[in-house]
Amino acid sequence: MRKYSEKEALQVVLNCAKLYKEYLLNRKFLFIYRDKSGKYGHIEVLFRSKHFMHLTGIDRADDNTATHFFSKCIDNTLSIKDIVKTNMMDLKLAVLPSLMKIHKNARMVGSFKGEPLQQLLTEKLAGHSKGCMGFVLDQDEGLLVPNTVLYGNTREMILENNQIIAVYLKEIGSIKYDTLCYVAQNSDIAKKDPLSFEWTSEINSKLVTEELTVDL
Repeated sequence: MRKYSEKEALQVVLNCAKLYKEYLLNRKFLFIYRDKSGKYGHIEVLFRSKHFMHLTGIDRADDNTATHFFSKCIDNTLSIKDIVKTNMMDLKLAVLPSLMKIHKNARMVGSFKGEPLQQLLTEKLAGHSKGCMGFVLDQDEGLLVPNTVLYGNTREMILENNQIIAVYLKEIGSIKYDTLCYVAQNSDIAKKDPLSFEWTSEINSKLVTEELTVDL
């Protein structure tokens, strides 16, 4: 496993913050999966600026908030003196860049196995063969929010291996999901008209019925 110097770590964090802002910030994503019985399920996740720092394996060297940490990343004013490395930093930074497009490259989703003595508190994982992002329920938001990233094969860290079939997104202010951003190419829906996809009634109620944007 690569060991990052403080300078290298800072550069990875700054770069990832820009990607986070471009692809994830202030958006909600609907991950639709199919379980082993063939039934469709879904999770909804939300990304805000305050969530980014928890994905980096870096702590603040001051009393500023996680939101301020992200702002300094975007403004390119975060410096080495602002960060404190943790023992999880190298593992997290090794996979973090690939997860800034999690809505495009996540292939599996499921409940986190966890170990009885493991201190990591996360509930759902979504990711690929190299790493995954962990999510916990935010009671105030009523949605899952990111709280960690993990290095390793997602399949080995989840209780049930559910294939992600499709992913939709919407801006925070939108009522329904209006953009389709991923469809599993090996699924039976891949060649269908996106507006003709047959999900569960609960999933369908969350989607626009016309003027769907397709951004695959």
